[in-house]
Amino acid sequence: MKSTVLFKDPEVFLTVSSVAGTAKFGKHAKNIDRRLELNWNNFEYRPGDFVCLFDFDIEEYSRENRSSNLPDLARELIEVSSGHQGYYRSSVRYEKRALSVKGNRQMGFWIAYIRNENGTAWKVLKSNSLRIFPLWMNELKDIIGDIPLHSLMIPGTHDAGSWMEYDVSRCENIYVRYYICQEDSVYEQLVHGIRYVDVRVAYYPDLDEKFWVNHHKYKVTPLITLISDVRRFVTETKEIIFLDFHGFPIGFSSPSVHQELYRFVLNEIGDLLVPKSLVNNTTPTPNVLWRANRTVILTYANKLMSQTHDYLWPYLTHAWGDKRKSSDLERYLESAMDKFGNQGLFWSAMAELTPKPYDYISKPRFGLRGFAQLVNVPLTYWFHRPQWYSKCMIVSTDFYLGNNIIETCIEVNRHKTP
Repeated sequence: MKSTVLFKDPEVFLTVSSVAGTAKFGKHAKNIDRRLELNWNNFEYRPGDFVCLFDFDIEEYSRENRSSNLPDLARELIEVSSGHQGYYRSSVRYEKRALSVKGNRQMGFWIAYIRNENGTAWKVLKSNSLRIFPLWMNELKDIIGDIPLHSLMIPGTHDAGSWMEYDVSRCENIYVRYYICQEDSVYEQLVHGIRYVDVRVAYYPDLDEKFWVNHHKYKVTPLITLISDVRRFVTETKEIIFLDFHGFPIGFSSPSVHQELYRFVLNEIGDLLVPKSLVNNTTPTPNVLWRANRTVILTYANKLMSQTHDYLWPYLTHAWGDKRKSSDLERYLESAMDKFGNQGLFWSAMAELTPKPYDYISKPRFGLRGFAQLVNVPLTYWFHRPQWYSKCMIVSTDFYLGNNIIETCIEVNRHKTP
């Protein structure tokens, strides 16, 4: 890492709230979910400052229309009251849309910190937009190509396959509220910029589809759906993906089931998997994988299988705090940086809160969305600390659009040196 200290300059960014529910408008109920959140940091506050949400590129507009009253053009705005950092959840929804690795990467919303200068003209001090990052590793190829993979900062999703788009008819069930961790398909997660997917595989021999993605004992989606999403994305982009089979909660009662799963995965994406022999016991780098045209590292939480199969990499260490309060998780992760950071390991900081059984009773509607909301707002700034971003590798979160870890990782990697 270069000596430059990152994240000291003023910044603004948009996130997407994980909170979801319904509200009545007259006789009709409407989903209240995917609301855009405005975040700002490191500004020297002056009375009359505004943070605004726009549905057009406000920087481009302000260059051509310097006399405009910019706040009047905002979809939503908040007048800054004090301090250098802030957060505001808007009423504007980030609608689901078809995502593609090609074409426009802008998702239609911009945020800006605006100041009135001399009482006559408004100036954009900083702006940013909500956008996707489908090719960020390839676009940093000249910088990260020869850097060991374990030295990169990688954005990830916890229980990536436990996803479901919010719908009141399905998602208000208490069980669903406590086992759904994401709202986007794995393909959509990858298009947004995620490069590590955390998966628990279960085996149901009596079903037509035998292998499923589970969250603990709950069956969520067929494994083939997740694998197909990975294949589609990697085929389109050649980006490097960590696919982590970190648990086998149901059905893996004998070695033969592991062998059957291995054959299944090899048949579906074997041509994309990175064999351990490719690196010959040396440190793997992006360029080594790109030259071989194999960019999916499959880590596997069964020691015997990973020892005896070339396409299965050893268990990927999870720094999981099992904490239900943000302050406790922050302290745990801080200690995890010292324990696992810069050790030459593939490891993941599991930056999500974990509810306890009594939460199911005392907070039946709070669910994992509520816990994600508690931690996603502050955790971006945790990883802005030099002692964190200089040591961490993978950062895995629930409802990942509720934080700015993807952009954080890209910025950190942009300043890496071999």
